[in-house]
Amino acid sequence: MSDALAPLFNHAEVPVVDLVKMEVVHERIAQVAAHIRARSRRPNTEAAYAQDLDHWLRYCRIAGLDPDTVSADALTVFVAWLCANPGLGARHAAPATLERRVQGVVAHWHSLGRSCPRNLTRDAREAIRAHAQHLAEQDLEAEVGRGQAPLLTISGLRQIVQACPDTHAGLRDRALLLIGFGIAARRSELAGLSTTDISVDYDGGQLRGLRVRVRTSKTGQGRTVPIAKGTSPLTCPAIAWLRWSQAAHLTYGPALRRVDRHDVVSKTGLLPAGVGEVIRRAGQRTGNPDLQRLTGHSLRAGFATAARRAGHDVVAIARIGGWKVDSPELAKYLRIADEWDEKDNATVGIGL
Repeated sequence: MSDALAPLFNHAEVPVVDLVKMEVVHERIAQVAAHIRARSRRPNTEAAYAQDLDHWLRYCRIAGLDPDTVSADALTVFVAWLCANPGLGARHAAPATLERRVQGVVAHWHSLGRSCPRNLTRDAREAIRAHAQHLAEQDLEAEVGRGQAPLLTISGLRQIVQACPDTHAGLRDRALLLIGFGIAARRSELAGLSTTDISVDYDGGQLRGLRVRVRTSKTGQGRTVPIAKGTSPLTCPAIAWLRWSQAAHLTYGPALRRVDRHDVVSKTGLLPAGVGEVIRRAGQRTGNPDLQRLTGHSLRAGFATAARRAGHDVVAIARIGGWKVDSPELAKYLRIADEWDEKDNATVGIGL
């Protein structure tokens, strides 16, 4: 410091900062931010984080660790433990599941207001990438977890709908399946439908189809989907809805409701897990081995593939299912539909 500037600094009033109070402020901000994050999560995300936290707590009990202490090394060893203990009868842990487990632990720390460094998960994610590479090199990817949800084709949908009994439960199942397929629904979206969200559309007295308002979605943005009437009364979503809503005397409240073992319609709606169970049982009811492993996601995947095979473009398909046009998930379904298409398969017509 020069002699000319010294008097200025020597006589300047330097504010005194209470570092203890600053730490309290930062801690309070972290707690409020964690509360906001927790409230903004969707119910399915909360359930997934709860499951992830259960695995983390179990690991910490075995390892003798404090589950609330932030540790990059503990996360990395946690990944190794999960690889050795995949659970659910799977021979190998799925990399996507490992990613979510790690994120679930970090979410837990955030909820406690803990400070998490930016590179906290770097080594854990590197271990996951190494595990994924090992699975690929050893051709073990088919043995990972429960596998990808099977697509529900139009042919399979016809079989399932035909196997639904003419009871209240059967009418509900038929409406759930056809509407779910028509809007490329997630389980939570079907569970969240209200009776007033579904309206029958007529044109000059002729049935045109259904208009379904999806209020809840994974992205947080709703959508309104027009479902054209079916080519057959058996698979027409509008007819299925009319039969179910009239039989159950629906005027308000949940659109898809629980039905007890005495075939009595409840006032309470199905939960997302219940929607998945309806779909699973409907597939098993057919006796067709190809329909035994259906999940809630089978409707969504099946719609995208069927629509693509029918010649619809990506924008129209994305609008129905609420996908972004550049969604990797949607692109995966389109590839399945396009792989045997003459203009998309470069092995077609080359003289082999």
